[in-house]
Amino acid sequence: MTEWWVKYKGTIPSAGLSFPEDDWLDLRSSAGYKLHTYRYPANNPRALIFIFHCLHSATSSYSHFAKKFAEQEFAVFGFDQPGHGRSEGPKGNIRDFDDLVNNGIEFISKTKEHYPDETPAFIIGESMGGTICIDIALRIPTMINGMILLAPALGVNPDLAPFLVKLVRCFAWCWSGMPLKGTDPNLACSNPINAQWWEENPDTYFGRLNAGTGAALLRGFEEVQDQIGNVTTPFILFQGGHDAIVNEQQAREFVKNSKVEDKEYAFYKEMYHAVSNEPQVYEIIDRILEWIQERV
Repeated sequence: MTEWWVKYKGTIPSAGLSFPEDDWLDLRSSAGYKLHTYRYPANNPRALIFIFHCLHSATSSYSHFAKKFAEQEFAVFGFDQPGHGRSEGPKGNIRDFDDLVNNGIEFISKTKEHYPDETPAFIIGESMGGTICIDIALRIPTMINGMILLAPALGVNPDLAPFLVKLVRCFAWCWSGMPLKGTDPNLACSNPINAQWWEENPDTYFGRLNAGTGAALLRGFEEVQDQIGNVTTPFILFQGGHDAIVNEQQAREFVKNSKVEDKEYAFYKEMYHAVSNEPQVYEIIDRILEWIQERV
């Protein structure tokens, strides 16, 4: 039987790649859901790198990152949030943004127990995963040596009127499962087959965002916005000029207003939102590796 991903090999960076170790660590959410974990090991790793996926995606979509990192003697880890990828829970649903952050902190803490205390740790997140990374770095700054943010979701798009934000919260209170207006998947990535791959991939969720999930994300964005000035973890932020999902100006303001001195803004004018599947991704991976190596 032909694997579903074969026709995407060569056009979708992660197609045909996988983490060598699945479900290697026992991890459960606060609601008791079993969370699927991944590891790309390295002998005597120079650093530990933790990947946090975007909304409705899965860690498997970042296997091309993990492979490149492991080749440079970095051990790479990830897990699927509840309702995402291969983890348990209602598909595509987020109950509370704090749960996602706490899941990440527990995963990092449990993973670090398997390695020498002095091994540096870096976190990388795309879109929603970037928001989670910032929140984690705010809560456990002494455990994180640096973070890599790929088009992080830093707030509500200014084009979304305050009235609509209130509407989302109202629906979340009275009907959390109400589906919201979907975003055109073709706006997320310049790769013309990205939407088709996303729809066919068994690890991703192609359904519409619901009101409960939307409200949970809004709370997470607000928490990060309120604490931008408290960010002390070194970071590099990658942002595209053709990003129709998150707002570029918010990314620039985050870099400007965060207090840490070791920070970098990497802007790619032609890049869309889904950095992990954009044509520039291999150049970005090389730049990430260089950035980490300078800090190990």
